[in-house]
Amino acid sequence: MFAVAQLCGFLGVIFWGLSVQQKSQSKILFIQLLANILYGIQYLLLSAYSGAAMYAIACVRTFLFYEKRKNNKDIPIYWLFIFLFITIISSILTYNGLVSLIPSAIVILYTIFMYMKDPIWIKRSFLFVPVIEITYNLIVHAYVAILGAIFELISGIIAIVKCHHLSTKAK
Repeated sequence: MFAVAQLCGFLGVIFWGLSVQQKSQSKILFIQLLANILYGIQYLLLSAYSGAAMYAIACVRTFLFYEKRKNNKDIPIYWLFIFLFITIISSILTYNGLVSLIPSAIVILYTIFMYMKDPIWIKRSFLFVPVIEITYNLIVHAYVAILGAIFELISGIIAIVKCHHLSTKAK
């Protein structure tokens, strides 16, 4: 199971890295949905249940946000609060020491950044959330996901530079 978990983590890394390079928020969200599914399976196989629960919530959230953005609709603010509330309740139910709160913090941060309409906010989140992910992944032995977080950080930097360069070029 350990090898299968690492494989799921590796595939999640690939999808997550690809998501950062997308231009539209709906494309970012769709590819992140695939990554979240794989990460959730990885944490489940590693018996990291708080991580698995958080990624299950992330899958539902990402799917809902994707559907809204795909249809060029705004996401009502109540969805933001609903997902923040669900994440907090889930973190209470899966609490197993301070380490189990790390995935909750990650999901809360990503939920807030995904709610924002401008895709640059999601890309900006890739500049610091991966550092938090590295800590959790070290503790739960999700070694491939550590590489993924590093890849996510590098992809985020590249995406921000590309966005900044393109917007500067347009002016």
